[in-house]
Amino acid sequence: MEFTTFKFLQMVLNKETTEPKVTEKFEEDVIDAVKPVEQKTEVVKTEKKKNSVVFYLLIAAWLLLGAFASFLSWTSNSLIGWNVIGKVFFAFFAFLFNQTYLISHLFHKMDLLQFIQEAIGGVEEGDM
Repeated sequence: MEFTTFKFLQMVLNKETTEPKVTEKFEEDVIDAVKPVEQKTEVVKTEKKKNSVVFYLLIAAWLLLGAFASFLSWTSNSLIGWNVIGKVFFAFFAFLFNQTYLISHLFHKMDLLQFIQEAIGGVEEGDM
């Protein structure tokens, strides 16, 4: 005897407390349906682990570049003679947008810093 919705409604209306019988075919169908889902969840879990490792490495690289950009911003602005508020302001944005700041520093500030150091008299032309 197979279990149907109609039989279930009859049981509820008659207030029968017996549990419906589950056939072996139904159990096999459920097991077959659950196996691919279990395999898929294992694949998703390993992909999530790989993605989280990559994510943490990217965050660490971003933090290191941010610290380096802040250091460059602070030292170059100290050499120029800016006050503390200006140095903190630019170091903060250098930390947040570190890749952009490092490229900008490479192209724009290196010549300026070399000129300032030569004007101060601390470095000769060939030393940098």
